Amino acid sequence: MEAIDRQLDRARRGEPEALSALYRRLLPGVFGYIAARVPDRATAEDLTSDVFVQMVERISRLRASDEASVAAWILQIARVTVAGYYRKRAHQPAFVSLEPREEEPGASWGSPTTIPTMTLYGVPKHVMNDSVGKLCRDVRTSNDLLVLQASER
Repeated sequence: MEAIDRQLDRARRGEPEALSALYRRLLPGVFGYIAARVPDRATAEDLTSDVFVQMVERISRLRASDEASVAAWILQIARVTVAGYYRKRAHQPAFVSLEPREEEPGASWGSPTTIPTMTLYGVPKHVMNDSVGKLCRDVRTSNDLLVLQASER
């Protein structure tokens, strides 16, 4: 196996063989790090791919010359990538069914554009009314409503 310092010099110059060798050398650690922190293998594979794309884009600016420093650098990229994944995920809306729950007898829809008087999955009625009022008429007649995070602020 080629010494890491020579391999890094070649990778910084953009040599595909050196970049490929670094990828093979670092892949198990990066994938293991990410897989331990995300819910499924497909997500881990996607994020690992993102990390190595960033590695290729940034390798020319890397000053590290030993394996430990390179590992720390690539794992820092992985850490930021995983954090970004969860940050984006936290801002995704949740789907809430507007069908009455079975434990709420007597809850009914009435006309297609009215909201039942019950609370749906803990979302207060006034929040539901505000959300539905902002949606176009076509969406209001749907059985499911995309509800953005309803929180008391």
